[in-house]
Amino acid sequence: MSKQKQQPKQPATSSTSLSWIVYAAVLFISSFALYWHTGSFPYTENDDTIFIRETEAYNKGDNYARSFKRGVFMDSTDTYYRPMLLNSFVWDRHREGKTTTALHANVDAPDDISQYHQTNVLLHVVSVLLLFFLLRLLLQNDTYAFILAFMFAMHPALVQAVAWIPGRNDSLLAVFTFGFLISATLYVRSGNHLYNALQILLLLAALFTKETGIIVAAVAVLVFTLMQRIPVRDKRLWILAAGWILAIAVWFYFRMNATVKSQDLTPDILISTFIHRLPILLQYFGKILLPFNLCVFPWQEDTTLWFGVAAVVLIAVGIALAPRKDWRVIATGAAWFVLFILPALIVPKTLNNEIYEHRLYIPLVGVLLLLTQTYPFQKIKEQYLLYGGVALCVVLGVYSYQRCELFSGKYQYWENAVANAPSSPYAKVMLGARYYRDKVNPQKDKGYQTLMDAYAIDPKQKYLNYYLGLVMIDRNDWTKAEEYFNREVAPDPAIRGDMYQNLARGYIERKLFAQAEPYMLKWLATDPLNGTANTNLLLLYINDYKQPEKARAHAEQMLKKGLTVPNELLRAVGLPENKQ
Repeated sequence: MSKQKQQPKQPATSSTSLSWIVYAAVLFISSFALYWHTGSFPYTENDDTIFIRETEAYNKGDNYARSFKRGVFMDSTDTYYRPMLLNSFVWDRHREGKTTTALHANVDAPDDISQYHQTNVLLHVVSVLLLFFLLRLLLQNDTYAFILAFMFAMHPALVQAVAWIPGRNDSLLAVFTFGFLISATLYVRSGNHLYNALQILLLLAALFTKETGIIVAAVAVLVFTLMQRIPVRDKRLWILAAGWILAIAVWFYFRMNATVKSQDLTPDILISTFIHRLPILLQYFGKILLPFNLCVFPWQEDTTLWFGVAAVVLIAVGIALAPRKDWRVIATGAAWFVLFILPALIVPKTLNNEIYEHRLYIPLVGVLLLLTQTYPFQKIKEQYLLYGGVALCVVLGVYSYQRCELFSGKYQYWENAVANAPSSPYAKVMLGARYYRDKVNPQKDKGYQTLMDAYAIDPKQKYLNYYLGLVMIDRNDWTKAEEYFNREVAPDPAIRGDMYQNLARGYIERKLFAQAEPYMLKWLATDPLNGTANTNLLLLYINDYKQPEKARAHAEQMLKKGLTVPNELLRAVGLPENKQ
């Protein structure tokens, strides 16, 4: 291959052209226009209520530093370490204002979560613009960069990352990843140490956003040595590498000292999981090039491989027919896609069994790089390629706008999940619980049947026995309710306290106070500073169980913990009243 053939196609416009400003403006406006309406969407009730409503007390506090010392879902015993995601919700809550009052504590009132959606849209817009500038650097062609960034902005497989609030984890990671690659590239080309310092900080932010950030440095090596043809012996690459090692070491230190639980992943588990999940590569590839089998809650078992096979054939034929091929770009694009998908291939089912589409947010860029080496990009005149690319992006945008509606409420979300992932018992549990427990229009028969459909698939599915226990309480069958609740807590005694609360309630309803006490204590053990749990136990000792010595001792413990004890209860146990 001649040197001329190895070089990418140069921009059709002159170096003084301002066409890139027009392109950037189109990307900015179209990205906002596509997703801005999602600001009115309520909860899907898949993790978003956890990050906004259930953790409101945490988000209201000045907990930016604390986020680097804990897990993402729980303060301790969590397996996910994502402080930047946590802090994004702290920032959103502070933007709402009134941090001395509760905005999301009333479970009966609808929450205004528009600001959380707006943050998702903003992250997507910034990601699109950063990708455009990154592609301009890598491809040296404004039109190519615009078409590919436009496809990224409008792609329906990325709707979940924008319209679903917890999906921001990947768009947030993309902001830091693309910014890191831009800064590192500018440093290699200019030697400006400000860019070097910036790329270290951005890599560190990527690592603190999601564990996948560990892949970013490896991909950067491929981009520089393969795609950009920078010699390995180049001193600036080694300076970059030193910064990467420093950033990874800092991240590792913080993670090791955080209250997160390490997974006991033996080589056998990793290998067997990888082999089982390997087809996900094809499934994800198909969702990018042929996005016809998308789902809000996809399961591997319910996702066809045929679209993936067809997509591989299409890209292979497109590359084979191209008159000019840069195998370094092809290798970089393929490696980019595979490496960023790799973490999803080693996640055990016990931890996460869904193959969420927001994980495609960064891997999709690898496929975009592959497209530059196909027949249309190599053979069609740039002007006509631009027109065709814009037309395709408009079609993708219309499809994406329609898909946003699947995230516009809990029923739209979970009904789509059950319809497109029928093998998932968890999807049925969530939909059944929402049917049964709806406060405005409950569908109890339909909800119970959906829960039993989940029970037929997996009677040990998380939360299933909990919700069935609540159904039995509703039917005043406390014996059956206790049976279900005990099944729920059996695998994990440290499970959330409301399980024990309901078990205790069942005994209290039957005036079996001695049997209620152990469950009240277990409830308290899961959350020692829970005011409701402490007060309820005190009331049990005073009014029901008639245990004055235990009542007095427990009231003294509450005071030592700094909890408020009402004066009437202090009088009942013979302790001095609170001074007004």
